[in-house]
Amino acid sequence: MLATLGPHTLFPAHARLRYIPDDGDAARPTIPPRPLGEQGDGPVVAELCDILAADTTTPQFCYFCLWEGWPGIDETITPGPPVVAIPNRTYHLFSGPLSDVGQWCAQPTPDMPPAAFIWPADRAWCVASDVDPTWAYISGSEATIPRLVAQTRLDIVAADPPRTR
Repeated sequence: MLATLGPHTLFPAHARLRYIPDDGDAARPTIPPRPLGEQGDGPVVAELCDILAADTTTPQFCYFCLWEGWPGIDETITPGPPVVAIPNRTYHLFSGPLSDVGQWCAQPTPDMPPAAFIWPADRAWCVASDVDPTWAYISGSEATIPRLVAQTRLDIVAADPPRTR
């Protein structure tokens, strides 16, 4: 669950950034729908980070975890980033300004995979995105999440995390 939802139990509010609409659901009217199967969620995540920059006191110091399982990733990134492991997943850990999202190597390409986890040093929020879901999970404050849901640049809907025992 950590790979899909991030550390959601640490935050009071949650949302999903939908890369494509849920089954049987239309994209929000203000958001143009993306064709099913379209690749390249990186620009959408970068736009989310642009919006989230206002909700952290540390936009110049953030963390990014990139899943080591992406095909060809070991040839793409510069060797040496620290490794973070959670059950069933291992990630390369990067840090830098929030605006650096997607800059995992010296010469990034437009099809670079999105980070699996993104969070600022002040831990104001966290974005988690696993490999298979068609959405990223966002956890944050009771002020941040409603603001994200209300904006019209991205397809973000409120979410309730599953209850844990």
